[in-house]
Parts: sequence; structure tokens; C-alpha cells
Amino acid sequence: MMMPKEVNALVEELHKLGVRSYIVGGALRDLLLGMVPLDYDIAFKGNLDLLETIAKNYHTSRIDRIHGTLSMHFLEMKVEISLFRKEESYTDARHPLEISFNAELEEDLLRRDFVLNSMAYDCSTKEIVDPFKAREDLGKRPIDIRTTRPAAISFQEDALRMIRALRLFGRVSLVRQAEFSQEIKQALCSFRSQISLLRKEVVHRELLKIWNESNTGDTFSCIADLDVFQLIFPAIWGQQISTDMSCLNGHQPFTMKLAQFASCVGIPPMILYDGLGYNKKYWKKAEKMYHATRLLGGDAIELAKTELSNLDEKERRLVCRLYTQFYAKKTPLYVRICEKHEAITVYDLDIDAKELIALGLRKEQIGSGLRWLLQQVYLDESLNERDKLIQLLLERGK
Repeated sequence: MMMPKEVNALVEELHKLGVRSYIVGGALRDLLLGMVPLDYDIAFKGNLDLLETIAKNYHTSRIDRIHGTLSMHFLEMKVEISLFRKEESYTDARHPLEISFNAELEEDLLRRDFVLNSMAYDCSTKEIVDPFKAREDLGKRPIDIRTTRPAAISFQEDALRMIRALRLFGRVSLVRQAEFSQEIKQALCSFRSQISLLRKEVVHRELLKIWNESNTGDTFSCIADLDVFQLIFPAIWGQQISTDMSCLNGHQPFTMKLAQFASCVGIPPMILYDGLGYNKKYWKKAEKMYHATRLLGGDAIELAKTELSNLDEKERRLVCRLYTQFYAKKTPLYVRICEKHEAITVYDLDIDAKELIALGLRKEQIGSGLRWLLQQVYLDESLNERDKLIQLLLERGK
């Protein structure tokens, strides 16, 4: 099994401590699918004292003693070391009341929600432990996504598993066609309302992993088909939304995807955001892009350019692209800004601060002078020539 040298070194250190370790969860699934794992999970049978020893050896204190996990980071890769555990008696549709570290490997794999995540690679014997026949599912076309226990029970215990099911669907679909088992589809339909019981930031931490994939649009189309969006984004209630969100596919800036999604559902980004508690700056930037795109469809040149001036050059290009994705007609305003590249900021003027100083303007007048010239150019782009701009300033001075 080809793994990063940091993971192999960590496994070797655990072996020296007498630990028989296993690579478990999504990392093993991804490796078998020929994908590069986003992170690695290493599990073993032990106790918190042993976990403390490992933490001291690696000079880290990121131990979650409740769940028996130790988190480490190697450059951009996260590695989590966990004790085998079993969980029972869930409350509030999310948290188990009882967590025990007196568990065996198969009990630990059983709690991992989905069959595709329930395999373990024995680092000592180099063999794969597969009690739920996940490799058979990987060999199917399409790949079958199942739960380790009845989906109705699993989703009622922890409603976040429904969001994780959607994320798993998207992850697997990057390389193979996938589909939910009929049991999962029925459970999603029956218990999806419990998603509203979860804290928003918890849901959207999971959702962020979908945003970061290159097939965001395909996964979101699946979510739309399952009528789950209105539970994730309450502002969507009662709205007719497109189930074709293919425009969100590909590696794109996060703000672009947010603006595209807002355009798909016809609701401004900040209304969708609704206090999610993370990455607010990206939603604010997407809000500006969303409104600038809509202004390109009108004829208010000064208002449109003012809105676009609050974006950087890359974001302005994205706005032009966003417009073509959602509006068929090229308005005169779109042509002027996106195709003829008329002036948007003072840096687009055919004159700069040094020339204004040479003309006799004091330093404190430079900013206001350039902004005034830009307003004139907004109204008439033909004025954006050095001699004409100088003439405008001279006439203003009179």
C-alpha cells in the first residue's frame, strides 16, 4: 500500500511502542479507488495513557480524550490516530451518551457509518480486513453506497450522517459512478428533517468539503433531487431551484461557486449564509459578485462600474463569466465592460497620480481628482485619453 513517508514513519514509531496499527476509513477507500487521500486515519487497540505517550513523542497536545483521538499535521496533510471505540445511546440526533475504548477492530469498523469506510489495512500483515464486503461494492458499476447498520437507525442516531452520505457520494463520484442503496434513499426521505436539529456550523463544515471538490455541481444536483437543500439553507424554503448545477463543477475559486449557487437558486449569498459562523468574508465577496452580475443585465453604467470597482481584476473576470452562464442576452452594458474592457477603477485611466502632480495638483487633491475623472469616464468612455482628461481637469479648475 503506497502511503506518504510521514505516515509510514508514524506507523513504524507505533510499532516500536508495541502498537499494532491499522489504516482505516476514507484513506483506505481512496487508495483502493486510485485517489490521493485528503487525510489519514490510524486506529489501534489501546488506552488513553498510550495515546498520551504518542503525543509526547511528537510534541503535540491535540488530544480529544472524550473520543480517544490525537490529531497531527504534516504540511497540508492531516493524520488522526484513534483508539478503537464503540458508541451507544445517542441523544439530540447527534451525540452518543456512552463511548467505550474497550472495543475490538470489527466493533470500531461497525461505527464508521458507511461500508466503503469500514475497511482496515493491517500495517503488520499488509492485509485488508473487510468484514462488510466493501471491496465487492467497489467492484460494482455503479458503486453501491451502503451503511454498516440499518440506515434508518444510523441516521436517527446521528443526523449528520446524512450530510456525510452526500459527501461520500460526491467523493466516490470523482472517479466512478456511484449510487445510494435503496435503503439509504428511503432513510434520507424519512429522516432528512432531522438535519434542521443540527448546529449550522457543524453541517457546513461537512458541506465545505463538497464545495472543495471538482464535482460540486453534480453532488449538489443530487442534493437538490433529494430535497435536502432547504434544510441546509432555510432561505430556500418554497423556492423553485434548478436541479442542474453543473456550472459549479471544476476547480474554481470558492467565491465563484458561492455566486453560482446563489444564481442557481435566485437568492443573494448573504441571505443564504444566514449566520453560518464560518468563512463570512467569502460569502460577502460572493454577494458583491452576485449583484454586479445582475447589474450587467441593466443599463445603469455608473452603478454597475461602481459595484465592479469593489472587486479585484480576477473577480471582475469571474463576474463576466457568471453573466454568460446565467443570462443568454449580451446587453450593451455587458459588451462595454466585459468585451471592450472599459475603465472600472482609477488605475484604468489614461493618466496617473504623477501626471496630476506635474499639472499642479496638491497631493491631497490627487485621490479626489482621479475619482472625479473616473466618474466622467463612466459616463463617456471616449474621454479616457490623456489629453482629454487633462482638458477636463483644466475646465474643472476654471
